[in-house]
Amino acid sequence: MTSYKIEFAPIQGYTDFIYRRVHDHIFHGVDTYYTPFLRLPQRNKDIKDVSILHNDMNRVVPQIIGGNAHEMAVLTQGVYDLGYRHLDVNFGCPFRMITLKGKGSGSFKDVPRMGQLLDFPSDMAVSLKVRLGYDNPRQIMELMPWINAIPLRSVTVHARLGIQGYKGDVDMDAFQSVYDACEHPLYYNGDVNSTDEGVAILDRFPKLAGLMIGRGLLADPALADKIKVALDLRDGLAQVISWNDEEQQSLYRQFHTELFNEYSAYLEGGDHQILQKMQTLWAYFLPSTDKKVLKMIKKCTKLDKYRSICSSMKLL
Repeated sequence: MTSYKIEFAPIQGYTDFIYRRVHDHIFHGVDTYYTPFLRLPQRNKDIKDVSILHNDMNRVVPQIIGGNAHEMAVLTQGVYDLGYRHLDVNFGCPFRMITLKGKGSGSFKDVPRMGQLLDFPSDMAVSLKVRLGYDNPRQIMELMPWINAIPLRSVTVHARLGIQGYKGDVDMDAFQSVYDACEHPLYYNGDVNSTDEGVAILDRFPKLAGLMIGRGLLADPALADKIKVALDLRDGLAQVISWNDEEQQSLYRQFHTELFNEYSAYLEGGDHQILQKMQTLWAYFLPSTDKKVLKMIKKCTKLDKYRSICSSMKLL
């Protein structure tokens, strides 16, 4: 079994506790799941999402996002009070409403202040999720002395700038600088959408602790499993690839069916809320699906119609 770890990046609106739990039940390639970030003022739905009633504390890491020392302290204490002894700090979110407040990747607008926020209780294992900077890849290197000076569980770097959002190319040369300088276990994040891309990253940067994948796993929930099988084949630790089309389809069907059933049992807003939640899934899920079918799913207004469409695809 490969020694590289694969972590599931948190994505607001998608990777809630039901999604994480069902994914972990069906697929087995993800080592750690991160929750969408907690923020102030705290929302009840966010607290529910990280509750230990719904999460395995050994597999799930709460993420926080704050713009000053007070917010960081309150959020850290909140995670501690929930029973967790590890957390992830988001310095990577690129969304404008976040960055304008000096949070997420917007923190890079003031690197010295950002470094001062890296002060956490000794009994909390802390990891960082960062970008290369907000508008200049030199910003991550300016922050690196602070990063290396504190005990961290790991550092994950999305190889884009905050101003890029999720568009444009990843900057592998800038990531190389981080790779060479970082003294903590390092994970790569950004545009890992296929088995070949995942293996290529690990071949280029063999000292990585592993990969963090977000949108690639939303599109293909089996991607982490596939990458690990490919790595084992490469290293002579496996001899047979078991990913044939029929087996994949069976796993995707089981995954979709369990999600549908779990959301149907949990959500209290009736058919309309369940339908909206399942339609959200298809913003990324199985992008190779026929475009006409995807259009039918997105325009569907009745849950029974949605069931019918998915049944015709052998997903329910």
